[in-house]
Amino acid sequence: MYVRTTSSPRQSIISHSRKSSRHRQLSNCSPCSSEGLEQYDIYGFNKSSQHVPLHRINEFEARYQSIMGHKRYQWDQMLAENGGDWPEKSPKLRRYIRKGIPRCYRAQAWFHYSGALGLLQKNPHVYKSLVQSAEMMGSHNEHRNLIEQDLHRTFPDNQHLRCQRPEIHSYEPYSPACVPKIQSLRNVLMALSIYSPAIGYCQSLNFIAGMLLLSIEDEEQVFWVMVITTSHILPSNTYDITMEGASIDQLTLLWLIFDKFPEIWSRISNDVPFWELEQYERPPPSTLVTTHWFLTLFANVLPPEASPLITVFRVWDIFFFEGHVVLFRVALAILDLNSEALLNAEDAMEIFQIMQILPKQAIDCNQLLDVCISLSYLGYDLLRLILEL
Repeated sequence: MYVRTTSSPRQSIISHSRKSSRHRQLSNCSPCSSEGLEQYDIYGFNKSSQHVPLHRINEFEARYQSIMGHKRYQWDQMLAENGGDWPEKSPKLRRYIRKGIPRCYRAQAWFHYSGALGLLQKNPHVYKSLVQSAEMMGSHNEHRNLIEQDLHRTFPDNQHLRCQRPEIHSYEPYSPACVPKIQSLRNVLMALSIYSPAIGYCQSLNFIAGMLLLSIEDEEQVFWVMVITTSHILPSNTYDITMEGASIDQLTLLWLIFDKFPEIWSRISNDVPFWELEQYERPPPSTLVTTHWFLTLFANVLPPEASPLITVFRVWDIFFFEGHVVLFRVALAILDLNSEALLNAEDAMEIFQIMQILPKQAIDCNQLLDVCISLSYLGYDLLRLILEL
C-alpha cells in the first residue's frame, strides 16, 4: 500500500558547467579498490543476502569486471569520435546503452539523455530557491512529516544512507544526526513537493531519489532527474492523488501477461479472463507486487548486491534513454525467467510470495536484460492508449 500526501543541442562532456562533478565522475573509471569489497559493493550495499549466496555474487562480479572493461574501451572510442560530446541518439548508441553504460559515464549520461540537463539549463537557480523555501516553511509544509519518516526507511542498511544515530527515530530538519546523503535526500524530496504540488509526496519516490543519489553526486542534478521522471518520462498522474497513470500501467501489464504468457495468466488470475477482470475492476493480488515494481522503478526490487554495478542501474540506463516501456519489458522478463516456479505454485499466496522474492535473486543483469530486450512487443503505447480510453 502506498501512502501519499498531495496539494492541490548536445552538451559537451568536457565543458559541462559542473566540471568538478565531471571530474568526480571520471575518477570512477579507474579500477575499484579492493578495500571493503568483501562485504559491501561500491554503492554501499551489503553484498551478504538471504536471497543470493555471497560466492555467487563474487563469481558474477569477477566475470562482469572483464566485460565492462571492454565496454569502457568502446565508450571511450565512441566519445572520442564525437569530439568529446554526447552523441545524438542512434541505433548504435541504443545498442551500447542496452549493454550497459560504464559507471564513470553513467550519471552524466542519465542526466543528458533523460532531458534533465535541459531543465536545469532553463532553470539555473530554481533548486536552490526551493530548498531555501522548504527550510523556511518548516512544519508548514504538509508533506514534511511523511518525508521525514521515510528518510531513514530508505535503504537503511546502505553505508551512505545509514543514520549515524540509529537509536533516534525523530529528526529535526537538517539535523546533524544525519549523514550527508540523507540531508541531500531530504532536500530533493522537499524541493520536489513544492515544485510539483499536484504530486506533493508519494511513498516510493524516496527509493528512486535515494538510489539516484548513490550514482549522481550533485543533488541538484538528482532533483531535475526526479522532475523529468515524474513529469515527462512516466505517464501523467502516476504519483498524484488519483494515481491513474499507475493504474493504467498495471492494466497494460496484465493484458501483456494475458497475451504473451497465457499459462502464467491462468495461475495469477485463477482462470478469470482478462476482460472480465478489467470490466469489474478486480485485479489479481499480484498487481500489488507489480505496482510496487513500477512505482519504485525496481529500485528496491532488483538486487543491489551485485558489484561493480547495481542490476537496477542497467534497467535505468535504458529507462532514461528509451522511456518507461522498459518497465514492461523487465516485468515480463522476470515472469518469463521464473515461469517454472510460478506454474508450480500451489495457490495465489505462494505466487504472491514468489513474485516478491525471485526478482531479488536476479544478480545476472546480462541474462535479465537479454530476455528483456528479446521480448519485442511493438504495441505498448497503442495498447496503453486503448486501455486509457
